[in-house]
Amino acid sequence: MVRRTPIQIVVIRDKSDDQTNAYVSAIELAFEGRSRQAKGAPRYLCDAIDLQMHVLEPDLAHPTFDAAKLLEAAAHTIVVELRSGLNATRSAEQQAFFARLAAEQLVDEAQQLTVTLPEPRVGGRLQLATTGADEVENSLLPAATALHALELARRTLAAALPAPSPEVGGSRLNFFISHSKLDGIPATLSLTGLMRRLRDLGAAASSSGMTTRFPYFYDVESIAPGADWRKALEAKARSSVLIALRTDEYQNRYWCRMEYQWAEQTGVPIVVADLRTGQFQAADRLPFGTAVALRLSDGNLLRLILHACASHVRFLRDRYMAAHSQQGDWEVLPRHPTALSLAGALGRLNTGRKPGPGARIYYPPPRLPAAYIEAIKPMLARMQIPVKLRSMDQLD
Repeated sequence: MVRRTPIQIVVIRDKSDDQTNAYVSAIELAFEGRSRQAKGAPRYLCDAIDLQMHVLEPDLAHPTFDAAKLLEAAAHTIVVELRSGLNATRSAEQQAFFARLAAEQLVDEAQQLTVTLPEPRVGGRLQLATTGADEVENSLLPAATALHALELARRTLAAALPAPSPEVGGSRLNFFISHSKLDGIPATLSLTGLMRRLRDLGAAASSSGMTTRFPYFYDVESIAPGADWRKALEAKARSSVLIALRTDEYQNRYWCRMEYQWAEQTGVPIVVADLRTGQFQAADRLPFGTAVALRLSDGNLLRLILHACASHVRFLRDRYMAAHSQQGDWEVLPRHPTALSLAGALGRLNTGRKPGPGARIYYPPPRLPAAYIEAIKPMLARMQIPVKLRSMDQLD
C-alpha cells in the first residue's frame, strides 16, 4: 500500500529573517493551494491547486527531532534550503541536519534545492542591479523558487513511476501552446517571452547543478522548415501539457479544435486561459468544462505557468498512487471523463491486453453520479476485460 503522501516539502531557513517569508508563502501556495504566512504572500501566485503535499518547517533544535522519522512521513521528500543574503552560514543544527542527509543518503541531491536570497537593497537615487545573472527580477524570485520546487517534485514522481509513459510526456515536461492565429499571437508571444525569462532560474540552482527550464511547443518556432506540420502538431499535442489560449476566435479555428481534441482523447493535462473579451459567449464547441481554467484579467501569465506545472504534478501524483496501490491494468485521467477522453482510455486499455481480472479508470474527485455511470455502460461493455470507473478517493 502506498503512503498517503507521495511527496512532502521540508523547508529549512532562519525564521528570524523576514525576507524568507515570501518564499515560504510561495511554496505553500504552490503545493497546498494556500499560505499560512501572515505576511509576505506573493501577489504573483495568489491562488493555486491543492496538490495535497504538505510543506513542513521542522524545529531542528528540538531535543526530540529525528531527521529519519521526519522523512518517513512520505515516500519522497523535497528539501528546500533558504539562505539569507546577508548571512548564508548554516547554523549548527542545520549543519548537523544536512550532514546526516548526506551520510545516510536520506534524500538524494536531485531532491534538494538551495536558494540564496538577494541582499537587501539600500534606497537612493542611483539605479542598482535588479536582476540576477539569469535576468530574473528579484521580485519574481519567490514565485520562481516555488516553480523550481514543483519541477523537482514532478521529476521525482516521473522517475518513481513503473515505466515512463510517452502519452504524458514521461519524465520530461513540455507545454503545447494552442492558440488562434487571428487573435492569439500577442498572448502567445507574452507567454513564450516569460518562459524564456524564467528558463534557468539561476538564483534557485540546486546542489546537483540542475536547472529548471520551461520547454514549450510554439509552431512558428518549433516546427522546422520541410517538416510535416500536421504530424508535428498531433504528436506534440498528445504528449504535452496543453495550454489553450482561449481567445474569442479560438474554438472557431479548425486546428485549435483538433489540438484540443487530440489532448483530450490522449488524456494529458489541459489548462485553459480564458482571454475572451465579450460579455456574450456562444455555446462551447469543445469540452472546456472539465479542464482547469484561469481568468487572467490582470495579465499575470506567471499564474498560468504555475497551474500548468501543478496540473502535471497532480496528474503524475495520481498515476503514482494508482501504480503503487492497484493490482491489474489501470488508467488515470487528469480530469472528469468526457466521451472523448473515456474512449481514449478504453482504447489504451484494450490495445494488446488479454482477458483478465479487469481494469479500472481513475479520475479526480468528486465521484461521478450514478446516472453517468449507467449511461456509459454500453461503452464499457465492448471491452475485452471488465472495466470500472473510480474516483481517486476510492483508490484504496
